[in-house]
Amino acid sequence: MKSLNNLFYHIIKCWLLCTVNIIAVITLCCVSLRGYSQVTVPYIKFEHIGTEEKPIWPLIISTKKVEIPLSYSEVEMLKQMGKKVIKDEDKALFQKNIITNQISYQLFKDYIFKHIGFFTKKQPVNLEYATFKVSVEQRVFYLNSVNSWQFFAQAIHYLQKLKSDKHLINGLNNTLHVTN
Repeated sequence: MKSLNNLFYHIIKCWLLCTVNIIAVITLCCVSLRGYSQVTVPYIKFEHIGTEEKPIWPLIISTKKVEIPLSYSEVEMLKQMGKKVIKDEDKALFQKNIITNQISYQLFKDYIFKHIGFFTKKQPVNLEYATFKVSVEQRVFYLNSVNSWQFFAQAIHYLQKLKSDKHLINGLNNTLHVTN
């Protein structure tokens, strides 16, 4: 009788392990397939990391709407304001999004890579006022305060010369004036 109970126990144990493994495999397949079905939108993000004399919200440039999560402190601030559900207009309090056309986006991206001398690969130790972390389609660079004004001024001139999207130029111009 004892051996029959042990056999029954092992059969149930194997059945449970197989069931759990099958569920795990199905879940992994669904997550993997979901990852493939999601289309990621390339974007360029300028995130202020310098001293906070006046707020400079992240500037996100893309050809379509990009979902960038808010930081924990930003979410907490919205909760303190009585927001239970965070909407796009709430996110606009903490980040500036510029949706531009494909040609203007590519021109600006090309400008960044042609002028890589403005950037460093390492985060500066001395974070002065107008220092930015720049993410270009998941590649990260740093633009220090000494170079930021010149970078934005030259980028605006370059984009104006090529008759780029005025919305993009105005957004960069606003960022340029904040860095002064």
